[in-house]
Amino acid sequence: MLKAGGRKRLPHIASIAVAVALIVTYVASRTVGVPIVGVEYYVGRLDVISKALQVMVIGVSGFALLNMKKQLSKGAKQPF
Repeated sequence: MLKAGGRKRLPHIASIAVAVALIVTYVASRTVGVPIVGVEYYVGRLDVISKALQVMVIGVSGFALLNMKKQLSKGAKQPF
């Protein structure tokens, strides 16, 4: 993302997808079980912090995508 300089959409979309996948895997490990881990019941402070950071990644990336869309609508150059 740093190399792209915030002008490309793909790194933002990839970071959103990875963060969502990690959150879904975490929820699955706490409810139905993940084959490698099984079912975990303990939710620690580090778990909460990591999920909060992942939600922040989703929010910041989504915000950046919206800003790119607004700039495109104003006639800026295509970011691909």
